[in-house]
Amino acid sequence: MTRSQRRRIATASLLALIGLSGTTALGFWQYSRAHRDDIVRAVLAAPAVPVTALVHPADFVPETAFARLATLPDAVLHADRALLTCGRVEAGRSGCWVIAPVQAAPGLAMTVVLGVADDADAGRVLAAVRALGTRSGTWAGRVQPAEISDRTMAALRPSDRVSSINVGELAMRWDTSLLDGYLVLDSSVDVPGLRHDLTSPLIEPPSGITWRNLLYAWQWWTFAAFVAFLLARYIIDVRNEPRTMGAHGPEEQ
Repeated sequence: MTRSQRRRIATASLLALIGLSGTTALGFWQYSRAHRDDIVRAVLAAPAVPVTALVHPADFVPETAFARLATLPDAVLHADRALLTCGRVEAGRSGCWVIAPVQAAPGLAMTVVLGVADDADAGRVLAAVRALGTRSGTWAGRVQPAEISDRTMAALRPSDRVSSINVGELAMRWDTSLLDGYLVLDSSVDVPGLRHDLTSPLIEPPSGITWRNLLYAWQWWTFAAFVAFLLARYIIDVRNEPRTMGAHGPEEQ
């Protein structure tokens, strides 16, 4: 093999190595995103972090934060501004969630679910919660994305009720900026008739196999195989080239 052939093969091999590294790495990255079976387990087992590390002002709750354990440290619960959102079924019983804002920073709050009350007791429980006024402390629970409601009907609802945990409507009711989503508290204020055994399933991050990402992974690996095929063909073609005859005989070996 001539010196020129060796240089060309070395250059082609270097370029192919770069292409192989990139396509193979992209394939493994897509493959890791396709298999998400362990995501929920990891999220539920993750240690608590401040809510503001997961949910940022003027932004939506990311899927990776769904069901994460989070805290509102050194925050003020405004129980006196509590509201009801009814039509909830907990442990086979219809009831109302009691929700309230917790001030996470000046001018910024987050909605928390304090517990559930039976329909017949909801008014009395709400009055008892509001009588607590404000309380300072660290509040911990699971992060959930905001719900959707018909805001055009908000003016027709009772002043102590909302149809769902809609951040836009609650921000107007409470006259404050709100972080997106809400926090289902692990423990809450102690009021007779207010139960903390919520049985509604948490909305968790997407899990299982994401077929689109899996197909992308195989696509990148196909590209990598094609790069390897082209390199092999190029090496064979270069090695099989006829030797160039110069004025002084065959080119240097």
